[in-house]
Amino acid sequence: MRNRLNTLVQGNQAIWQDGYLDEADISTVFAAADAVVLPYRHIDQSGVLLLALTLGTPLITTNVGSFGAFISPTTGVMVGEPTTAALDQGIRNFYAALPAFKPQAIMAIGEALTWKNTVKPLLRLL
Repeated sequence: MRNRLNTLVQGNQAIWQDGYLDEADISTVFAAADAVVLPYRHIDQSGVLLLALTLGTPLITTNVGSFGAFISPTTGVMVGEPTTAALDQGIRNFYAALPAFKPQAIMAIGEALTWKNTVKPLLRLL
């Protein structure tokens, strides 16, 4: 993977930043990304997934935890299993469907999932 990544970076087809990302730069990096790839083998939930939705960045994820509840034909691509071959196919499927992912529609889903919107209905019960 590192060799392939180096080739893409040298060919100006990818940007790789390994390490800390300052909070002030997060929205810029997500806006520049074609997608956020989350190839987890096991996880229940992800703050990065919700952040990507809030910022309008499509997702490519494995089918773990509650990720399936957030992936739709307008938000990204679900990879069936956490293998290199499946992830490769998922990335290819993403680019084949790329016009389907609209940042504003993704952001609307992310906004609906923010704390102010998910907790508001519970306030009446409290």
